[in-house]
Amino acid sequence: FFLKMSFTASQLRELQSLVVSLTQSPDLLHRPEFEFFKQYLVSLGAKIPEPTPEPKAPEPEVEEDAGEEDPELWTPDAEPTQEMGDPTKEVSDEDNATAMGLFSEARSAVSQSNFEVAVEKYSEAIKFNPTKAIFFANRGECFLKLQKPKAAIADATRALGLNPDQTKAYKVRGTAKRYLGQYEAAIHDLYTGNQIDFDEESDKLARSIKDRVDGIVARRRERERKAKEEERARKIAEYERRKKAAEERKAQEEAEHAETMSGAPGMNLPRTYYSV
Repeated sequence: FFLKMSFTASQLRELQSLVVSLTQSPDLLHRPEFEFFKQYLVSLGAKIPEPTPEPKAPEPEVEEDAGEEDPELWTPDAEPTQEMGDPTKEVSDEDNATAMGLFSEARSAVSQSNFEVAVEKYSEAIKFNPTKAIFFANRGECFLKLQKPKAAIADATRALGLNPDQTKAYKVRGTAKRYLGQYEAAIHDLYTGNQIDFDEESDKLARSIKDRVDGIVARRRERERKAKEEERARKIAEYERRKKAAEERKAQEEAEHAETMSGAPGMNLPRTYYSV
């Protein structure tokens, strides 16, 4: 019966299309409706690839060895995609005037806690004038209000690239890193910002994570100390191993030499052989 079966051109095209789909997406074979076909392939000796595991949800980017769990951490936002402007743009007086107008509108939105609107206005201002560090620092501050720490870090970093003394940018970036669990980098930025322009709020935030940072540093130093001790012990053990191997080789060579000499002609003749 099977030898006499025939397929239409349309059926063959559909079969070919199925094979192409399975080749491009082998995971389809693990779907229930393809179980019969998978078993057929296995019966022919085919090796069915394991299903691709589902991607895991991103974990908070907490600093390693951060100590006790931190209930104040934020869930990391997606990779930043906000408008960063064209750094090569030649800003005209008209561009700058337009940008400053948008900057004023953004600040007005902030005063009304409309942070999403403020982000849009700052982004428009950046298009017209991407050379103003304060635009990026202020937008980064809005991203903090929206709990988007990665976006805030991107803006603060750009602001500091434009003006290394932009104190708000240090504080924005330090705050964002604190809530991502990057405590050492956070406290560094917060301290740096406060050295330029002190304020109680950022100082309080820095002091709130100081014990964590001290613990991280202490544990890292302890690991480094142990690593040095282990390395020293390893070197001593390696030296002793080589020394023992050299002594064993020397003993073996001496034994082989003695054996060779004992078997040489004339070495075992009686003493009378030498007498005159």
